[in-house]
Amino acid sequence: PMEMAEALEACKVPTLKVLDLGENGLTEIRALVAPMASNALSTIEKLNLESNPIGNRGVMALATVLSCGAMPALQDLDLTDTDCGSDGCVALAEALGNGAAVALKDLSLGDNQIEKEGAMALAGAVSKGALQALETLVLETCGLEHEATGAIIEALAKKAPCLHSLNLNHNQMGQRGAARVAAALEAKPMMFLQELQMSGNGIDGQGFALLANAIGRGATPSLEELDLSNGLELMDDNKSHNRRWVAPNEASHSWKTV
Repeated sequence: PMEMAEALEACKVPTLKVLDLGENGLTEIRALVAPMASNALSTIEKLNLESNPIGNRGVMALATVLSCGAMPALQDLDLTDTDCGSDGCVALAEALGNGAAVALKDLSLGDNQIEKEGAMALAGAVSKGALQALETLVLETCGLEHEATGAIIEALAKKAPCLHSLNLNHNQMGQRGAARVAAALEAKPMMFLQELQMSGNGIDGQGFALLANAIGRGATPSLEELDLSNGLELMDDNKSHNRRWVAPNEASHSWKTV
């Protein structure tokens, strides 16, 4: 990390927009904080730290850098599988909530156990209106139950008007989570949401019906894909341009026309 930090310090390229450090085996990024904070990366629009086990300390260090206004152009932040827990997510959410990355469009926190505390902090940041440019949010396999996912979707519905893709796959939403999502969407439709992924959340029966009814009443008028695999899936029929309810492995079988 020290050699990489020195290289970044020397590499003050005013046109640099993408910095991909994914899968480099980084265990901490404190050595990278200095070049980041020195505005060497002020033009960066995409930062990828995916699959580096930097943990809470690394994400907290990044949050400190963002809080200093060191990356004002940041639009895409990928922290997938970085061993970030609730403490790291809370620090990141605090920075984002204070306007550290108002241009952020894509945020990926998948495969990190941020759990309820981290998710609630992130929902709080969204509720402040500091992430209104957000278009894609990935919270796959984050250890989220119904209360956390409910808070997230409610905040996004109210304060993330540009959102078009939300990934909540492989959490623990259950029927109560599905009910919270359906209620939030009915209360405040997400006009531009095209993709809602909730696979592997144990949603079926009543939860599925609540979601179907909310969508059928216009809660997500732009929706093209609703992934509830391990249940049912809403797919777009490209030939007829009509949405259909279909079983995941039976794409030719129509369950219900919306």
